[in-house]
This record gives sequence, structure tokens and C-alpha cells, in this order.
Amino acid sequence: MSAGRGPRWLSLAVLGTLVLLIAVATFLDAGEGEGRGSVGSNGPDGRRALRLTLERLGFPVDGWEHPPGALPRGANALWMARIPRWDEPDDEEPGAEEPRDEDAAPPRRGRPRIGLQSPEHYLHFVESGGSLILPYSAETPAFLQEVLELDGLAALTAAAASAERSEWPVRLASGEVLRVRWSAGGELPQLLTDGSAAPLWMSPDPVSGADRVLAATIALGSGRVVLLADDAFVSNAELIELDHALLATRLVEGLGPIEQLLFDEYALGHWAPDSALSLAFSGRALVPTLQLLAWALLALWCAGWAWRFPRDPEPLARLAPLSRARAQANVLERAGRFALLAGFAREAALHRLRRLAGLVGGARVPAAGSSAAALEQELDFVLERLGLAAERATWRVLFVARRVATQEQLNRLQLELDALVERTREQLAARRSAVHA
Repeated sequence: MSAGRGPRWLSLAVLGTLVLLIAVATFLDAGEGEGRGSVGSNGPDGRRALRLTLERLGFPVDGWEHPPGALPRGANALWMARIPRWDEPDDEEPGAEEPRDEDAAPPRRGRPRIGLQSPEHYLHFVESGGSLILPYSAETPAFLQEVLELDGLAALTAAAASAERSEWPVRLASGEVLRVRWSAGGELPQLLTDGSAAPLWMSPDPVSGADRVLAATIALGSGRVVLLADDAFVSNAELIELDHALLATRLVEGLGPIEQLLFDEYALGHWAPDSALSLAFSGRALVPTLQLLAWALLALWCAGWAWRFPRDPEPLARLAPLSRARAQANVLERAGRFALLAGFAREAALHRLRRLAGLVGGARVPAAGSSAAALEQELDFVLERLGLAAERATWRVLFVARRVATQEQLNRLQLELDALVERTREQLAARRSAVHA
């Protein structure tokens, strides 16, 4: 095996192992350890069979593992296996613990009033058109009164839970009668059903013959709350018995058209916090995230561009100075900037006159476009050094007064400037000859 193929095969083996691990982690069964009431649990108390059954029937079901503040608004349903608990402490004095009866309802923990985990979001969910399915337990009255703000429920109590279960006939609101296995004493309080709750499922008492309310619905805003006296019939162990699966289906069908049926895993403690990636690409953070990604891609593109090495010498100009000057002159000529070209010609002529006067390395020659006063001052200085003050009028006409607007005028000025420089050189040469003679 060549030296180049070894690392390549090793990289492919590592990549294949990672893909296999991800696939195994994805498709492995969730198992039985996810807790009672979870739609991801295969245990006897789980509800995965209910979820799969409703999925097969075409209902849009899903597990909800997010805080209540993220619940969707509109025609959606949320099935809660139990009332959620909150970890924030109450405002009571620390260390204070009231004695309670063993048969009384368990103490409720403090609830956050702000943020995504605030239980008040359940109220907003229902009022916006959602349906909330709740089991009736010792914590349900407090939840209905404190969270959903339903009045007149302080005196409600829950029936004592009983492990004894027997077969009951259940009459639905449509008149259909189903056979289910129900816990003894599993009925809603009469005070609740005599109030704002409308009976949904009824069952005749075999002794008195009076109807016992097994499920009821409470209208709240644009939505409703469905209370179940017993929801053990939807567990994995019970769903296949009697008409349990059909009863669960009738319950979902009675909700009417819904966009999603969510099973509240958050209430069971199965909270899956949003990842940093999902937060970055959701809601108001989407646009800033896309902008940052664009800037990052631009930075990577700039960093990946092939620049010259620092050790390379500075690149030399491809054109000689004379070629660059001619190219610039051609551009200005095509643009009709003859006055600027005349300034360059005067600057060159004045520089040559300064050399004749022995002023090379002295004061800088005024650049093209300098003021007339500065140019005349320089002319007087050069004339004085050359001893040609009598020529001032001629020089001023060529360097200051004459206006150049055409190519012909520029050519004539260039010829006269060249003649002036040549005449000055001859005058200086004649003067030196006379001195030596």
C-alpha cells in the first residue's frame, strides 16, 4: 500500500464508523426507561402504542418536549399525562414546612411567572383556539384555578385512586356505547359537572342508576379543556383491551379539525432544550444569523485568496516612466483637458530654466494648477538668478497669461516654451564666453 493511500483509507474507516454510530443511535428503540405516560416509552405505563395507533389513522401527532411558551397557537391539541411541576421555590419563608395529611394533595411548587416555562402559556394556548386534554387528579383543581383562571373550583376534590378496575359501559355524546375497563370511583366531581363543564362521556351507576360523568369539556376563550376522570385506558398495557383504542380515537375525533395533536413530554420532565443552532435559525435571530454567515463566508473567501508571498520583492512597474507619461497625456488629450496639459508643459519648462539657473535641489517647482501669484513669484526668482529681469513680460505671457483650450494652442505653447529655454541657454553661454574672453 502506498504512503498516500494509508491515511485515506484510515479517514474513510473513521468516517464510516461515525456514520454507523449515528445510524444506530437514531434507529435504536427508545426502550422502557422514559417514564410513565410518555409516548416514547414501550413500558406498560407508556403511551407509545397510542401514538402509533393515531399515526396509522392519519392524525398529525407528535411528542412535545419544549416549554409551554413555545406552544403553537390556533387549532392544536395538547394531551397531558399529568399536571407539570415547577422547580422554582415559593415566596414562602425558607425552611418553613407545613405538616400535611398523607391523603391530601401533594404540595405545589412555585411557578415562574415570566419566560417560556411560565405555566400561564397553557392559558394562552387554550384561549387562542387550542384544546387541552387533562387527567383529573389531586393537582388538577389548583391547575384549573391558578393557571387557567377558572373560578369556583376551590372546593373540588379528586376521588381516591383505586387499583381495582372493572368493565364499564361508556356512553359518548353521540350516543355510541363502548366497553372499557375503568377504575373504581373514577368519575368527575358532581360540583364540576353541575357548573360550567359539559358532560362528554357518561356511565350508569349499577346501584343507583344515576349517570356518572367520566369526561367533560369546559369552554375557555376560543378553545376548550377536556377533563378525563381516568386515562389509564390509553397506556400500552390497556390500549389493546376491549374498546380502549376506539374510545381514544373517538376522543381525538371529537376535537374537530386540528393542525397537530401534541403529547406533553415537558410535563413529564422530558425537556429537550433548543440547541444553539435551532435558536440561531428561528424567529428574530434568523436575519442576524444569515448576515453573520454572509460576513463569515466573505472573510473566508478573502482569507483563501492567493496573495503574494511576503518574501517576494515589490513588483516593478511594467511601463517605463516615459511610456506612463505618454499614456497619461493621451488620456487627457482625448478628454480635452488641454489647460491641464499646458500646465504640465509649463512645469517642465520652468524646471529646465531652474537647472540653467543652478537651482536644482532648491525650492520645489510649482505644480500644474498652482495659483498665478505663486507661479509669478517663482518666475521672478528664476529671472533674478539668471539676470534676465528684462524678459519678465515675455515669460509672464507664456507661463501665466496665455490661455490654452485647443490642441493647436497647446502645440504652439510647447514650441514657444522650447524656444524660450533654448534662447535662455544661448544667452547664458554667450555671457560666459564674454567673461572668459
